[in-house]
Amino acid sequence: MSSGRPSNRDRFLLSLSGCQEHQERYEYPRRFSQRGLVQRLEMAQSHISRTVKGLIDEGLIISQRRRVANERKRVTAYLLTDKGIDLTRALNSELRQREVLYRGQDGELSRANVADLFPDLEALEVANLLKRAEIHDSMLLVDSPESVDEGDLDLSSETISLLVEMADLRMSQGQINKAARGLRRAATLHRRQGNRIGEVKCLLNAAGLDGMLEDSRHAWKMMRDSGLERYSGDELLTIWSHLGDEEMIEHCPPHISSYILCSLGRNSIDEVPDSIEGNALQNAIWRGKRLSLELDCSGDDTPDIDEEEVMEVILDLSKGHASRPELVADIALKHSSEKALRAAWNLELSTESAGHIGFSLFLKNGNDSILKVLMERFEAEGDSAGVEVCKRLLSRV
Repeated sequence: MSSGRPSNRDRFLLSLSGCQEHQERYEYPRRFSQRGLVQRLEMAQSHISRTVKGLIDEGLIISQRRRVANERKRVTAYLLTDKGIDLTRALNSELRQREVLYRGQDGELSRANVADLFPDLEALEVANLLKRAEIHDSMLLVDSPESVDEGDLDLSSETISLLVEMADLRMSQGQINKAARGLRRAATLHRRQGNRIGEVKCLLNAAGLDGMLEDSRHAWKMMRDSGLERYSGDELLTIWSHLGDEEMIEHCPPHISSYILCSLGRNSIDEVPDSIEGNALQNAIWRGKRLSLELDCSGDDTPDIDEEEVMEVILDLSKGHASRPELVADIALKHSSEKALRAAWNLELSTESAGHIGFSLFLKNGNDSILKVLMERFEAEGDSAGVEVCKRLLSRV
């Protein structure tokens, strides 16, 4: 990379980043197949073949016949060897630490490293960014972060699938905010493709992770227009939590309608089913939603909900694809036991939810380190009111 730009060999290696996460699956992602790589790298088949031969000879990759998504028969696909994984990680780190020039909103040139400018770009996107960069005063001049964030991603189904798969991977690793951002980028590309169902599903799944949905009424209209039978119970309850329009009752399936009616105080929790038709993932989320509703309905004349049951649900919603940190925070605040609050505090929450959980937990155990963490978050977001509350409570410790 003497010119500062990654070579086609480097880009090929980076395009296989993360392949090891999928090698035991029945179907291998198409983006790691020969055809997928031709499309992603925009390289001629002859160039791909030459690059592959060199990398195999170096012991960096292996070629296999694999069952690949959306292919009728086994096709050629590639995997990184242990040596290739090490080299790819080093290459990715080197590219992200590269100091580059960029033009700010005021038009002036500034310097920064790639990781600070584009923290969420995947390895191949970083390589492509540097490959197309101009050279100015012996340094690479890259596009501004505003123009790269979404605009330069292509609209292929392969790109959208990659964003969704990476969001799934980040969910499994507990990186909830990054997963939500990836889903929203996928939603943008779905919108540009004209795929309303894909757009709204990505937006709802992102909202299920971090609790944010900008235009709930527009999302609801798209859902109605495309048919509610296409959406899961989790997605329907997510839109209800943001929209709160009773019009939904007559349009939703019976179990969702019974949930909404119970939340409005028009029927009892006993009329809301314990489980739903669906897979284990959807039932785990439904169980959490129902528990939250049950905690709302509990009062002086109802028995306390067992902490063991609460913690079992919280555990299910704190990891993997069922991870719903904002729902965990909601359950913990309603149950208000120290154990539940601590479990929620350990998750990646929005600043608002972290504030509610942190203050509640501090009142339980008096641990001032909680307030210090919260104060740092409030300061980073410019929340002066939150900072003042932290300072006032710390002064009393």
